[in-house]
Amino acid sequence: MIKAFSLINADWNRYLKAHASTNKKWSILEKTAIFFHNPNMFFIMMYGVESYLFTHEIPILRYLGYLLYPFYFYINYLFLDLHIHPTVKIDKGFYLHYKGIIITKTVSAGENLTLMGPLTIGTDLGEGQGAKIGKNVTICTGARIIGDLTIGDNVIIGAGSVVVKDIPSNVIVAGVPAKIIKQYKEYKEKK
Repeated sequence: MIKAFSLINADWNRYLKAHASTNKKWSILEKTAIFFHNPNMFFIMMYGVESYLFTHEIPILRYLGYLLYPFYFYINYLFLDLHIHPTVKIDKGFYLHYKGIIITKTVSAGENLTLMGPLTIGTDLGEGQGAKIGKNVTICTGARIIGDLTIGDNVIIGAGSVVVKDIPSNVIVAGVPAKIIKQYKEYKEKK
C-alpha cells in the first residue's frame, strides 16, 4: 500500500509543478483548490488504489479490487470519460489532461508519462500485448498507438498521429502513420 501512495504522491507533485511558474511552497488551501479544480487528479488517485488492489498478490485484496471495479469503471467512464484499465502499469509522475483517454489492459509505461486526451493506446483487435512506453513520453491529442510495440524514452508523439511501429528514443514523431520529424542529440531531463 505504501508503494501505491508513493506513486500517487509523485503524480500529485507533478500536478502541483504544472500549476506553478516557479518553485513555491503550497499552502493546504491552495493544494485543496487545485485538487477540486482538477478532476483528473481524482482519477489518478482512484486508478492508483484500484490498480494496487486489482493486481495484489493477497487474494482478499485482489477480490476487493474486482468487487470495486464496476464502481471505478462507471465513475470514471461516465463522469470523467476516461478508461484506463487497472492492470495497466504506469510508473510515477503520471500526468493526464482532459477527457477521452482509453488504454487497454496490457500497456506499460515508465516515469513521467503525459497524456493529452482524447487518445487511444490499445492492441490489435483487443488481443495480444499492448505498447511498452518508455520514460518522459508525451502523447498529444488525437494520437492512436496500436499493437505490440515499443516507444523509447524522451519521445513526443504529435497530435493526430497513428503509431503502428516501434519508436526509438529521443525523437518527435507525427503523421499517419507516425514518422520521425525531429531527433534530439541530447535530451534535457524534465524537472
